[in-house]
Amino acid sequence: MPKYWTGPEINKLKELMGKMSFDEMTKQFVGRTKMSLVHKAEKLELSNNYRFRKHLFDINFWKTPNLINSYFGGYAAADGYINHRSFVFSLASRDAIVLEKFKEVCGFTGDIRHYQRKNYKKETLKSVSTLIVNTVYHWKDDLKNNFGVVNKKTLILQPPNLTNNLLILAYIIGYIDGDGWIILKKDNRPILGVVSGSYDFIFWIKQVLDKYFPMGIRKDKRNKISQGTKLGKKKNCFYFVFSGSRAAKMIDFLRRFPIFKLDRKWNNPAVLARIEEIKIQYPNFFDLSPELQSIKDQLSAYQPPTVQI
Repeated sequence: MPKYWTGPEINKLKELMGKMSFDEMTKQFVGRTKMSLVHKAEKLELSNNYRFRKHLFDINFWKTPNLINSYFGGYAAADGYINHRSFVFSLASRDAIVLEKFKEVCGFTGDIRHYQRKNYKKETLKSVSTLIVNTVYHWKDDLKNNFGVVNKKTLILQPPNLTNNLLILAYIIGYIDGDGWIILKKDNRPILGVVSGSYDFIFWIKQVLDKYFPMGIRKDKRNKISQGTKLGKKKNCFYFVFSGSRAAKMIDFLRRFPIFKLDRKWNNPAVLARIEEIKIQYPNFFDLSPELQSIKDQLSAYQPPTVQI
């Protein structure tokens, strides 16, 4: 006599689809064989696209945008890529801490490879660290739909599909960590710059930062804290540079996001010391607009998501 399916059993079957094989699912059901699970899934028009994973990771890591995956989505737009079965993060070994943090937040149990390879069009070697997550069928659509990360994205990268102001700025912070720079020029001007092979993408970032951080203090040749902004192209790459007081305010605000960031960029002692000098000279310039104050208030209430594997 056939055993009727209960509501809780059906819900459990739907929940486990894509997370394990039918063989593994039989351990979760009392009195159900593999074929009974297969037949019920077919009747419910459920597709089990599960693939064996040597290493565990959170298959839903990119599904719902939050501060953490938005940051890494921005970093992936710079230094990551995805193909038909793998997600790859590859960067200079001096920043391998980024990969360690990514492993932690997405629950990846695999290893990070450290090796040396030739510099582009040079005979010198550079140290590289790479993390590869295989069988990422669940990640492909989420990376594309939420964060604009697709295969061969260098020249066609588009802005992410994010509408929340906090997440947009977290994404930009991640991209700056990957393909941006924060430095102090010899003339004592703080600099924030970004580069990309995609004009649409670089112009989008500039528009966002223009919106939240409008023009700064008028150019002062004595104190060298000009409000300069430059958007240009060098070889096959587009870039923009914010400098002086305007860059100082951006750096001062963005570095306070309660997410992982590269210390060598956001906590550069020389840059921070110069920002403090500018704040003393022009304290009112660092007052927050209502929009930035709202973002600051929302950040104070932020709770990070938990990792699921």
